[in-house]
Amino acid sequence: MSSNYFTIALTISLRFFMLELCAASLQEFFDQEYTGHMPTDVEVLCQLSIGLDNIHSNGFIYRKVKPENIFMSSTTPFVMKWADLGITKVTKIFR
Repeated sequence: MSSNYFTIALTISLRFFMLELCAASLQEFFDQEYTGHMPTDVEVLCQLSIGLDNIHSNGFIYRKVKPENIFMSSTTPFVMKWADLGITKVTKIFR
């Protein structure tokens, strides 16, 4: 299985995910460990809102909203990305 965001590969004894390499997390930006390009606050909020809406519209409730789980792409155009969906809850509507 593959998409623009991840690849899942299976071997006889191993299952693994290959994820996109991002430039930094929002927490690294706040801690001034990342000094690269950063879009305006409005652009960041719009991108994060669109991403969260996409997660919710696919029947999931994202429950780990924090700067460590928000990543900045290393590609152009610059894109903010949600990460760590490990404790995401599936809503009853989509079960």
